[in-house]
Amino acid sequence: MSNSPNQTANASFYNNISSLYDSMFPFEKLLKKGEKLITELKKRFMVSTLLDTGCGTGAYTVAAARCGCKATGADIAEEMLAGAKKNAESCNTAANFILSSMEALPCNLDETFDAVLCMGNTVPHIFPDEYLFSALKGCRQSLSTGGHLIITLLNYAAILKKRERIVGISKSGDYEFIRFYDFEDPYVNFNIMTINWSGQKPVSHLSSTRLFPYQYTEMKKYLHDTGFEKIELYGGTDFSKFSPDNSSHVMLIAERS
Repeated sequence: MSNSPNQTANASFYNNISSLYDSMFPFEKLLKKGEKLITELKKRFMVSTLLDTGCGTGAYTVAAARCGCKATGADIAEEMLAGAKKNAESCNTAANFILSSMEALPCNLDETFDAVLCMGNTVPHIFPDEYLFSALKGCRQSLSTGGHLIITLLNYAAILKKRERIVGISKSGDYEFIRFYDFEDPYVNFNIMTINWSGQKPVSHLSSTRLFPYQYTEMKKYLHDTGFEKIELYGGTDFSKFSPDNSSHVMLIAERS
């Protein structure tokens, strides 16, 4: 199957915000979070090789390399990958980066991995269902036997119940970022309003992308139907207990038999 039909729009969205991505989502904070997660994964699953798909500017890829793993990052947005390479260089870390969607991973790799990460909120960018199955299949084929797929996404069960539009407001230097939703059932549109306050008058720019709000019950089924086993559910990368009403994130860990 070909790549998801909304891949071009997603790549354009992330290319457009790539220069400010690490200002919105501080790299050092994500790096520390990634190091904690990967240290725990190494303890639980003896991970020595790791693929970070949807890697963005490379925080988890760099974290894996710093934790002693042979690390590869993949993304569909060239500008995000350029940022990831710069971040790896600035951290004096050796990591490999490739331009690839999840669906196309088996065609773009010549090795398999102990673990495949799909962090942040990557999965909801991939729809309809048949393209998600294809993406999960690509991840499964990129794993060694006994390897683990680790997926994190927002807890859409709570988001759709509360329907709160404002996701977050933050500021870095001259820039302010307002992240908010538009609910257009069955989709959720994710918007970022960027305001540059450096001039005499503020200059704003709006970037938007469409998401499908997969819920944890659906994701468990999709993983099972793709051939994964021993599917574990947590409330985030800290391995906390998942609460449908209170957890902000979902982390699923599935094993390739």
